[in-house]
Amino acid sequence: MELDFLRVATLLHPMFQNPSVTYAQKGVYSVSLTVSNPAGQTTVVQNQFITINHIPETGFGYEVNQNVISLQNTGANTLATTWVLAGNGQTYTVT
Repeated sequence: MELDFLRVATLLHPMFQNPSVTYAQKGVYSVSLTVSNPAGQTTVVQNQFITINHIPETGFGYEVNQNVISLQNTGANTLATTWVLAGNGQTYTVT
C-alpha cells in the first residue's frame, strides 16, 4: 500500500493502514492512495481533500518564587498541551 500526500509525504509500508501526517504549513492538500496485490494495482485521488487552517504555535512563560516554578502556556491554536520536565536524571510528563 502506498499513501501519497502529494509531495508532502509518502508512506510506503503495509502497516500504515491508518497513518497520521503532520503538516507544517497552512493550505489545502490532496491525497492519493494506491493499493496493490498480485492481481494488479488501483489508485484513488482526492484533490483538495485536507484543509489546514491554523498551525499550532508553542510558547511558555514562567515565574520563580523561592523553590516553586510556575509555568504558563502561551501557545496558540492548540487542542492539547503536554509538558515534559526533565532534570537530575528524572523526567515528568504532564498532559
